[in-house]
Amino acid sequence: MPATCDLLHLRNVIKSAKLDPDIQPVIVALFHQYDFLEINRERGKLTYQDFLELLDWVTSQKDIHIRTIDQTTNVIDDLSASRYINYNSYRKLSYLIPPILPSLSKLYFNGIYLSSNTAHNIKIKCWILILALYLTILMVSIIIPFFGGSIVLPDGGLLTSLFRYGSIALLVFFSSYVLRDLELGYKGAMVIVVLLGASIGIWRSSLKTKNNAI
Repeated sequence: MPATCDLLHLRNVIKSAKLDPDIQPVIVALFHQYDFLEINRERGKLTYQDFLELLDWVTSQKDIHIRTIDQTTNVIDDLSASRYINYNSYRKLSYLIPPILPSLSKLYFNGIYLSSNTAHNIKIKCWILILALYLTILMVSIIIPFFGGSIVLPDGGLLTSLFRYGSIALLVFFSSYVLRDLELGYKGAMVIVVLLGASIGIWRSSLKTKNNAI
C-alpha cells in the first residue's frame, strides 16, 4: 500500500474520506522522526504535543478505524496491483486540474487510497475534464494571437520572423524545462498549451497577412 499523506494533512484527508464514494477508503499516513520539531528544528513540522492532540482527534472519530498493515490486508478486499495502477494513474491526472475550481472538488480525493473501480471511474471523468479544459485554453490561445497578429505584425519583415520563430523557440524551451523530470502539473501543462496555441495563432496570422499582401 502506498503512503497517501503526511501528519499535517491527515485531518483534512480524513474529512475528505467521509465524502469518498468508496465503501472502505484507506488512508496511509507517513511520518519520520525528523518531522518533529523536538528532534529537528529545521525540518520539523509539528511538536510532540501536536502529535498527541492529532491522535486524540483521530481516535475520537467514530467512523475511523485504526489498523496495522497486516490487519488491513485481512479486512480490505481490494488491495491488488490493479488498484495501485488505477490509483497512481488518477493521481497523475489530478495534478493537471487546477485546484482553483471549487466546483470540481468532488474529483479530488488526494490523500486517500481509492479502490480500483472508484479510481478508474474518476480517472475517466478527469480525462473528459482535462480535454475540455485544455482544448478551450488552446483555442483561446490561437484566436488572440491570430487576430492580434493581423493588427500588430507588418507584412513580412524581420519583426514577423522574430515573432514566428521566437514563439516556437519559447515553446521548445519551456516544454523541455517543464518535462525535464517527466512530471507534469497543471501550471506546466497550461504554459505549454498557451505557447502552442500562440505559436499556431502567430504563424496562421503571418501567413494570412502574407497572402493578403500578395
